[in-house]
Amino acid sequence: MKTNVYSKTAFVTAMKTRNIDDTNVSTVAEYFICIDPTGGLHAGRYFFRNHSNVIRLEFDDCVEDTVKWGDDIQAHYNARAMTQAQAVELVEFINQISDDSIVNIYCTKGKSRSVAVESFINNTENGNPHVLKLLREVWTGK
Repeated sequence: MKTNVYSKTAFVTAMKTRNIDDTNVSTVAEYFICIDPTGGLHAGRYFFRNHSNVIRLEFDDCVEDTVKWGDDIQAHYNARAMTQAQAVELVEFINQISDDSIVNIYCTKGKSRSVAVESFINNTENGNPHVLKLLREVWTGK
């Protein structure tokens, strides 16, 4: 699979440039993994409806549920880590993608959660360690 990793801002710009939105994303021969935070300025989804080629997940860039300082909101918030159920949902989504497909992945900054998903797909070691660990546990059944 060819993977493209984006920050949310870059993803939104790319989708608007390509005129891809909820009205036509299902006609695009690519896949989209959308990871949004549970709060803050970057919360909220780009795609609002379910599509066969889009998965929408909400979890924060942390290894366990915790209280974090949000640089963008200048306040503390309850950060939620990726859950086992989300990992299962994501692995099932990835499993249905053919090897010759293009997969577009975004998270807030495009540096940790989305990189971990890309790392899982390409069998490398980068990104959020909790996300990578959960995905690999689901994949191997351990």
